[in-house]
Amino acid sequence: MNLVTGAVGSLLPKLLKLLGNEYNLQRGLKKKVKYLELELRSIDALLKKVSHVPSDELDEQIMVWARDIREASYDMEDILDTFLVHIEGPKPNDLSRLQRAVNKIKNLFCKIKVRHDIGSAIQDIMKHLQEVADRRARYKIDDLVVNSTAINTSTSDPRLKAMYKEVTSFVGIDEPCKDLLSKLSKGQGGYMSRQKKIVSIFGTGGIGKTTIAKVVYDMLIADFECQAFVPVGQNPNLVKLLMDILYELDKSKYADIHTKKIDKRQLIDSLREFLQNKRYIIVIDDIWETKPWTEAMDQALLENNFGSRIIITTRNAKVATQIGHEVVPLSSFKLLRVLDMEACKNVSRSHLIHLEKLLHLRYLGLERALIDDLPTEIGALKLLQILNLDRTRIRRLTESISQLTQLVCLKGDRMKTLAPNWIGELTSLEELQVAIDFSNDGEEDNTRRFLKALGSLGELSVFRSRVCKMDDNMQRDLVQSLRNLEKLQQLDFWCEYRIDADASIWGEEGFVLPQKFRILHLRGFKFCRLPSCISAARLPYLAHLSLLVDSLTEKDLEFLGSLPELRYLFLFTKSTVTISNISASDTYFKKLRFCLMPHSSVSIQCQCKEEDNSSVSFHIWNGTDAMPFGTCIDNCSIRKCRRILYPYAVMPNLEVLHTRVYVRALKDGKFNCANMGLQYLNSLQKVEVRIRCEGASATEVGEVEAELRKATKGHPNRPMLEVYRWNEDKIIPTVQDQKKDKVSVEEEGQNQLEGNPMPDEGNKLKHG
Repeated sequence: MNLVTGAVGSLLPKLLKLLGNEYNLQRGLKKKVKYLELELRSIDALLKKVSHVPSDELDEQIMVWARDIREASYDMEDILDTFLVHIEGPKPNDLSRLQRAVNKIKNLFCKIKVRHDIGSAIQDIMKHLQEVADRRARYKIDDLVVNSTAINTSTSDPRLKAMYKEVTSFVGIDEPCKDLLSKLSKGQGGYMSRQKKIVSIFGTGGIGKTTIAKVVYDMLIADFECQAFVPVGQNPNLVKLLMDILYELDKSKYADIHTKKIDKRQLIDSLREFLQNKRYIIVIDDIWETKPWTEAMDQALLENNFGSRIIITTRNAKVATQIGHEVVPLSSFKLLRVLDMEACKNVSRSHLIHLEKLLHLRYLGLERALIDDLPTEIGALKLLQILNLDRTRIRRLTESISQLTQLVCLKGDRMKTLAPNWIGELTSLEELQVAIDFSNDGEEDNTRRFLKALGSLGELSVFRSRVCKMDDNMQRDLVQSLRNLEKLQQLDFWCEYRIDADASIWGEEGFVLPQKFRILHLRGFKFCRLPSCISAARLPYLAHLSLLVDSLTEKDLEFLGSLPELRYLFLFTKSTVTISNISASDTYFKKLRFCLMPHSSVSIQCQCKEEDNSSVSFHIWNGTDAMPFGTCIDNCSIRKCRRILYPYAVMPNLEVLHTRVYVRALKDGKFNCANMGLQYLNSLQKVEVRIRCEGASATEVGEVEAELRKATKGHPNRPMLEVYRWNEDKIIPTVQDQKKDKVSVEEEGQNQLEGNPMPDEGNKLKHG
């Protein structure tokens, strides 16, 4: 859609903003802006219709008209963005009264000039739009579009369009082209270097790397004996790449090269022989990884001291810095909107030194980049909406980020990036991820200020954090801020050390989570009882829940089971709880897909009564209290009970079950793990069991594992079973076990003496 409509859709709200009183436009200019708004609404509607027409069925006049509109829209957006950024100006950090007065006078004259400039620019654009509107009427564009009804399914490579587009149609590439030419020609004393030179053009997809490379390539090819422009892509084939280069270098000599069976070594030798005495220029477009270069280019594109030139384009910073002798800097791409440097290992603060020149940047991604801090110049990016610093080394966020008032997403590393006390300045934030840590000196006051400022983020819908520790006063500040976040849908806390949560604070009168709340993870907050802010009536959309609750009642468990949209449950409790007499019409945990109860033994038992009135009970057991279930399943006299309970009454959609088995307690209760009720979980795909081995013998532990295998193998879905042994060093050896161990040692020694292979041990279960 955007390839056709350009920036028309995003222009409309900016024009409305421009009409606001705060910008004090002259009356005549306001009328012109209003005219542009109305004209663009009409154009936007028509362009959306054009976007659904196949390109091969579009009249050429429509294509020319749509192209002109698209280019004009980009020009307008750049002008408006530049105006809005300059007119608002940077926020001063700490200026004296006199300095503020001086700056105010300077800004006044600056703003007058900017207003005059935008008036002239809008006048020019209005003239351009009028010409386009005249062509629209003259060529009857509306009728031509209405008569076309097919839907375009073309998947042409956009790089091909860039390669064959007329140079005169490109806008805003003069400066990066000059920069690239300078780097290609630069040598000692300013003379053209006679050595082979490699220059990288680095940037995300769609910013014009291919375009710049093609323009410069076309300018230079007359100065070289042979040339090649070869696209690579995400999944390069090394042999094909070498063939493509040879074909481009001499299409007559290598006309049939793609039909021959030639290996990599032969192709490299052919390239070296061909280039040995020639001055060449080669463009390798869109390299994603280093392997094709290191294997082919270093060997095949040899150094012959004829002044050959190689240009590569890449969206991978690591490739750019490792391959290129020089890299075209970010400052060349002044209209860049998206910059994603995820997982770039060689990125440092110095690589971002010209960041403030990218005034049109909307997205800056540095996830998993090995960077320690950001330059203060980032505050100049007034249009930035997403700043992704997840899993970086950044500990403190520069305060200049507080000037990014359009920021909707700020993701720091939840383990390292400390929560800033100026967060209240970013009132547009919808997603926030930071670490809360005052374990170091001087951080306590900063944390308290952050927690209090959090409540001013009225648009916040997602908040994730790692918490080191938190006292009652801080919990109270947090809850008080949460009261004000009416749009909050996700709260995700991971506590490094267990925190005693005050249920009276989290459940005090008047505090409830918003009705549209969907995800609540409070791992590490230990509640003595279920907090009253979690209410089934008020949380109809809650889908993910992680809680640690010491004391859980049957009513609490019934409440959790009645949450209508719950799909993921992590519940850590020390309680033994049972829901009895569950009939097929009751259905608890109706949509649950993941049930993780790492401290509890989970069991579903049939309660056999008369043929038409059977039910099941659902148990979670702590291994210490009296066993709440029996072994009635195998001895059931009513053989039809399983069919009567269909559809199953507990967790009918469960796919993953994570539970614990207490071997000693189960054996004392004469319970068989094959009867834990897995057959009632008809959607089950995986079972993960942590076996507590202390106090049990090795034989008993082995029996439990065999019973679990029997239960999963007997299930219709044959779910995957993973078993982890805990406290295996506390297994109590029996006389029988000691005899078996002695026999095993003797057999092993005899086999080694006789040279016999050891018996196959089979597939071992996982132990932890």
